[in-house]
Amino acid sequence: MVYKKLVVNISIRVILLTLTCIALSYVWVNFRDPLILLNLVALLIAQVYLFIRSMNQVNRKLKVYFDAFEFDDLGFAAVNGFHDRSFQALYSSMSNVLGSVRELNLENERQKQYFQTVTEHVGVGLLAYNTEKDVKLIN
Repeated sequence: MVYKKLVVNISIRVILLTLTCIALSYVWVNFRDPLILLNLVALLIAQVYLFIRSMNQVNRKLKVYFDAFEFDDLGFAAVNGFHDRSFQALYSSMSNVLGSVRELNLENERQKQYFQTVTEHVGVGLLAYNTEKDVKLIN
């Protein structure tokens, strides 16, 4: 499994949450001791909070990564990737995508410069416009 550490982490948290709920119901039915009940409820709340926080941490990292793509800030996306060992395979895939996007951007820039150079040196007047009649290219 690619994200084995993440699966183990989630499994342990779910098992602990289940055991805490079972212990809470057992104490409620058999003892009804308010101090133990209060401690178990506090433990349950802490476990739920930590579980949600760990899942949101993954979501925040993914959001930062994709926001960097949206705003064309590829250097920022590379620096703020997943450096946690449990996400090493995901970070590797994201780095590969980042490299591919950089190569595509570089190739597009080369092509743009090539066409600009060709149109500047052609012996005939050229005018290119889009469907909204906006001039896109002129020499």
